[in-house]
Amino acid sequence: MSVYSLEATAPPVRRNLFMSWIPTLAWLCLLAAFSTDTFSAEHTGSILEKVLRALFGEISHQRFVAIHFLIRKSAHFCSYGAIPSVESLECSLERSGAAAHVGCGQRR
Repeated sequence: MSVYSLEATAPPVRRNLFMSWIPTLAWLCLLAAFSTDTFSAEHTGSILEKVLRALFGEISHQRFVAIHFLIRKSAHFCSYGAIPSVESLECSLERSGAAAHVGCGQRR
């Protein structure tokens, strides 16, 4: 079923509710993709090491491990911390009339 057929058959409030959740669902899907083995420390380490060596020259293994750890933890903090920002986007869409999302301070 395509989005266009959903728009044609769903009541406007339900369709707007679904559309208002798209940014959050997309962000959560992106986080789920980043949680796979493809983006594990073992796979990202070699790429990051090449970038760091290109930028800063030779670095010790201990220093690289520390930098890699800090970059990965910062990425986790920022990506999960962005969820409220994405939800705030939903609420601003609701206030502008572009979407109807129950839970952004308005009661239906």
